[in-house]
Amino acid sequence: MAQAESFRWDQLPKPDFSAVGQWFMRFPQELRNLFNRSEEQVMLGVLFFSWVAGSRAGRQTNYCSFSQAKLGEQFGRSRWTVARALDELERLDLVRRVHRRPGGGKTWQTNLYICLPKLLRLLSVIIQGIYGKSPCSTFAPQVAKQQLRETTSPLREESSSLERSSDDILADFRTLVARVVGGKNNAQPV
Repeated sequence: MAQAESFRWDQLPKPDFSAVGQWFMRFPQELRNLFNRSEEQVMLGVLFFSWVAGSRAGRQTNYCSFSQAKLGEQFGRSRWTVARALDELERLDLVRRVHRRPGGGKTWQTNLYICLPKLLRLLSVIIQGIYGKSPCSTFAPQVAKQQLRETTSPLREESSSLERSSDDILADFRTLVARVVGGKNNAQPV
């Protein structure tokens, strides 16, 4: 199993929120059953923002920073519901919240949310199953797009709609309509 310390977000494709939802659906059923809807949405937010931060950093990062109020607004939840959901994620040892000190203007900065090794190990297994490569290594075998095109054959070469003339398509349509209309008119009573 991959080491959580070497998990690299920048080895993945461009951040995509729908992909994060697919990852969550591949979590073990026992773990997903522990989440209510708010906790699921907050987990998706933490994963997505970690992916964005990691892909922009260009180095190994396993944390993100976001506003609880903005995340709650995005999902139609209050800031306090998001805080309770983060408490539950901390209890499950998936995420750790770190309070940051006040900045130069004596205002508190947003918290850091760190993905813990348990979550990163789970993600590395899920991602390896989806993308066929491990986000923990740069040596994973990859197939070039050109090689992939050469080995993949089209499903039906002879029936490509771009190669068929409009007369052929119109004739097929008329045949289909005749079958449907003819089938209704020729129906035999039982």
